[in-house]
Amino acid sequence: MLHLWTCLKSLRMSAVCERFKHTVPESIQEQLVDFHKDLLFTNLELFNEKPVDWLVKYNGVRPHKGLGLQTPVN
Repeated sequence: MLHLWTCLKSLRMSAVCERFKHTVPESIQEQLVDFHKDLLFTNLELFNEKPVDWLVKYNGVRPHKGLGLQTPVN
């Protein structure tokens, strides 16, 4: 797992990271791991592709209320 550090005394960056840390893992747990449990034991390679697909949809397809129903990629 890649571990990145935020800059010292960068409160905005730290706040964004903390928000991501507390919301996205729960969404990943609910939307990926729990939904695709069967793949975890039968096809690990396909299971590992699911987070990539989810991130593409989350950042490129799914509208976000905080962005005026835009996607982060726009």
